Amino acid sequence: MSTLLHLKDSKQESLPDLTQAQLSKWLNSPPENSRRVWITPEMALAILTDLNKGNRTKKPEEIRRYANDMKDGRWVMTGESIKFGTDGMLKDGQNRLSACVQAGVSFATHIVFGIDPNVFANIDRGKNRNPADVFYIAGIKYPSDTSAAVRWILLIEQDEVKARTTYQPDHLLNLVQQGLRAVGEQQMRLIEKEHQLGFRRIANFRQLLKQF
Repeated sequence: MSTLLHLKDSKQESLPDLTQAQLSKWLNSPPENSRRVWITPEMALAILTDLNKGNRTKKPEEIRRYANDMKDGRWVMTGESIKFGTDGMLKDGQNRLSACVQAGVSFATHIVFGIDPNVFANIDRGKNRNPADVFYIAGIKYPSDTSAAVRWILLIEQDEVKARTTYQPDHLLNLVQQGLRAVGEQQMRLIEKEHQLGFRRIANFRQLLKQF
């Protein structure tokens, strides 16, 4: 911990601590460029508690490793950033924030605001976020099973079973979302038909009453 404090004093002493007021200001009016700040364990906990809705599942082993690096003074600031969406929610960085809470020490980081929530599938694509992660964030039920099933359907349809082709998570998600939209449109058409039939029945009933 003393090594970490020495690192802050000597190399990054000009970086401010992220406050709730400053965070709210940047969430409401996203700056064009990233900001460099110190995030305290208290601030990390507040973000995880209030702004971490619908994110992927946490990775305990990764959190433990990050926390150890932070406590031992091995954590350094790279270009990797904590990301927030235009909806005000955390989009990337929950494992680093969780490690900060677990370690009980502040860490320096870049933070970025104004990320379009619809492009979350592309964040860390191919490195950290697998199809199950992306499906989970999108609110798809049974994300692991569903993403695996969609992949196998593609493999069979495209005759790629032997090759075991890997598909990008966002591609699989788009297929599912397109399918859900198609189902929704079909259901709406059925509802409209039911309404039309209902109107016809009412008209026929009124015609029958006039005959009496």
